[in-house]
Amino acid sequence: MFSGISQNFWINIIGFQIIWWVCVLYGNAWLAIIWLLIGCHLFFHREPIPEACYILVCATLGFGIDTLLTFKGIFIFHGTDLQGHTPQESYAMPPLWLFALWIAFSATLRQSLGFFSKHYVLAAALGAFGGSGSYLTAEKFDQVSFGFSIWHTGFLLTFIWLILFPLLIWISHYIPRGRYAKIV
Repeated sequence: MFSGISQNFWINIIGFQIIWWVCVLYGNAWLAIIWLLIGCHLFFHREPIPEACYILVCATLGFGIDTLLTFKGIFIFHGTDLQGHTPQESYAMPPLWLFALWIAFSATLRQSLGFFSKHYVLAAALGAFGGSGSYLTAEKFDQVSFGFSIWHTGFLLTFIWLILFPLLIWISHYIPRGRYAKIV
């Protein structure tokens, strides 16, 4: 417990990639495994409480943006419900697996993506291409559809992630760390 192993670059990035693929391939059907992996990240983190606070802030912000994009008809989510059945209609809200994915992504921001904390221009470039690209990839796996053309959606996501990724990195400077950190 509190060994810090989940902060190791390779363990952190591989853990995120596993969660990303499980979410995109299986949606809500494998949520128990996703929550277990996220729990392991916190359990094996040197500072689980500040890390949990940071994750919660970032995941809520990201999921809030995705919820807004869903309400505006830009994202249309289909997939499996919690019992593994495939509904014919789309979700009125983004699915729970997307919130889990935001939590997992937020768990990389101080660890494997921590390099960007002093490189905001690089963070903007990575966000613009990597962040938007992950949604375009998820669309290829039929986990999300777009209410607008792929070009319009791609441009909008590129703009959002150009700002969002550096913002998430910047937030890390305001969530306390360390032994004497106060709970936010």
